[in-house]
Amino acid sequence: MHGLRELWAIANSQAVAASAARIVAIDVEATSEGSSYLLHGNSKLAAVVAPPMFPGADLSISPTAKTWLAEAARAGTIMCSACGGAFMLGQAGVLDGRSATTHWSLREQFKDRFPLVDLRADDLLVDEVDVITAGGVMAWTQLGLRLVDRFLGTEVMLSTAKFMLIDPADRPQSYYAPFSPQLDHGDLAIVEVQRWLHSSLGKRATLEEMAARARTSPRTFLRRFSRATGFNPTDYCQRLKVSHSRKLLEARDISIDEIAQRCGYEDQNSYRKVFKRLIGITPGEYRARISVRQATGRHGTEAIF
Repeated sequence: MHGLRELWAIANSQAVAASAARIVAIDVEATSEGSSYLLHGNSKLAAVVAPPMFPGADLSISPTAKTWLAEAARAGTIMCSACGGAFMLGQAGVLDGRSATTHWSLREQFKDRFPLVDLRADDLLVDEVDVITAGGVMAWTQLGLRLVDRFLGTEVMLSTAKFMLIDPADRPQSYYAPFSPQLDHGDLAIVEVQRWLHSSLGKRATLEEMAARARTSPRTFLRRFSRATGFNPTDYCQRLKVSHSRKLLEARDISIDEIAQRCGYEDQNSYRKVFKRLIGITPGEYRARISVRQATGRHGTEAIF
């Protein structure tokens, strides 16, 4: 946790140098569970990090802590964990029906204890928008960078990684920040629809089906969804699919045609048009830039763009 605090402090200094609009502030709050670091955006609680809990340690938390974590999640706080800290989130019910990771040595124990969680223990980092879990003992560095990316932007994240000699190429996600819409708008019915869309990448999601999940009429749903998220449902789903396709573009053995199909597009041409409209370059150009960065990013900043 001290390492995370130092990483964010360095990110703050990099943000000042880059004249970033928002700066991460770190507070320390002592609780009955010990000390925990809370990441704040402006004046409201933005994220909570459950610290590592190593094999052999007591992985149980108090009913008070469970309630507090569950309430924070319902309020739209980004819930995070490092290593065995996923057990804290699991006990609070935050991970039920979601994907998560933890340390590989805790794989079987976690699966037995939390059967409702889709455990992806082979992944270093699992980002579910409002829930981010990191696996290995040192994966807290990737978690810290992901939160810097989320709150301060990719430029500040990369300069922080360079200053700390952390290789961001080890991150399973691309250097580009993923589509991360707000979930703390207070409309719980819309939040449920957002989570469903993220799990299905918005494929074949009709207005009528989304409205039914929100238990409202299509017209009312459209108004509430746009007010809560800032996007209409069609644009929201397009951004979800394009964000997912970025990760697939990093895999050189998957053709762009196949990526378009996996992301729910009828053909490469329609996918290409949407991708260029949202990102500013074509999928092929994006893949070429990712390849350059992966090949030369370890030797300097010339590949960063």
